[in-house]
Amino acid sequence: DIGVTGVQTCALPICALNNFRRALGPDDSLLIYYAGHGYFDADKLGKAYWLPADAEDNDTTNWIAADDITSNLKGTAARHVLIISDSCFSGALTRDPNIHLTGEAQNSRQKYLANVAKRKSRLLLASGGNEPVLDEGGDGKHSIFATVLLRSLKEMDADPVTVEELFSGVRESVAAEQFFDGDW
Repeated sequence: DIGVTGVQTCALPICALNNFRRALGPDDSLLIYYAGHGYFDADKLGKAYWLPADAEDNDTTNWIAADDITSNLKGTAARHVLIISDSCFSGALTRDPNIHLTGEAQNSRQKYLANVAKRKSRLLLASGGNEPVLDEGGDGKHSIFATVLLRSLKEMDADPVTVEELFSGVRESVAAEQFFDGDW
């Protein structure tokens, strides 16, 4: 259990990331789920941000820069880090959003899983690229992305499930569901 109680000198999410960076070891895994607003400052800085509930227009004090997130997560010793981000411009958290299994890996699943388990990984599952995304239109409680993600997790029949397998199904379904006009 990693707490951030009593930290007064910085925005809480960045303090939490700092605590994770310092506390997690090589046998740990970290999952970060963010659903909220995102912003890309194309005019001045060319940077993407998560905007938490206490973010204010034209005051970046509580904005969370994608650069700060990726820097802290690169510095953690945790073996596996997965960020699931359902926000506009969340694709800016990575340089290479194209994740896929090679034909060889699909043919030798157990070998692939054993190899992946040993290696350090930093992966992003994002609701979109460096662009605005729909934040409604899902099941009435969630965005399209979150609705598809939850449904995909329930329907996955492989054990374990790789992020690549989950991403592939989510990506295709989100693209299709954006234009869906029926019942969930």
